[in-house]
Amino acid sequence: MAGSLLRQKRKWKELAPELERLGLLTIIDGSALTLLCFHYGLAVDAAKTLKEEGTTTVDERGLTRKHPACQILRDNSQAFKQYMQEFGLSPSSRARLDVKEKKEPSEFLKFFGDL
Repeated sequence: MAGSLLRQKRKWKELAPELERLGLLTIIDGSALTLLCFHYGLAVDAAKTLKEEGTTTVDERGLTRKHPACQILRDNSQAFKQYMQEFGLSPSSRARLDVKEKKEPSEFLKFFGDL
């Protein structure tokens, strides 16, 4: 879990300044960006678990089943993708945006800084 929180913070620090510079982030977008980073961290954690433990597991009856981390990866990757699209961070969603670069830090970055 600690690794996930660190990844979430790194993703925030990676995205927030760039989104703000492009005028795609305001103070009211903080929750959405937080959730984007949250789902990213959980998806990466699940992917690491699957890499270490494999995609299947054996249940209490000895039957081979899909590892629970498969669904965690799928759910959080899907949520991450949806938030990425909301912020124009996929090629197709970015093409639909009218982006104007900002020169000064916004109220958003002044308020939240680099969490």
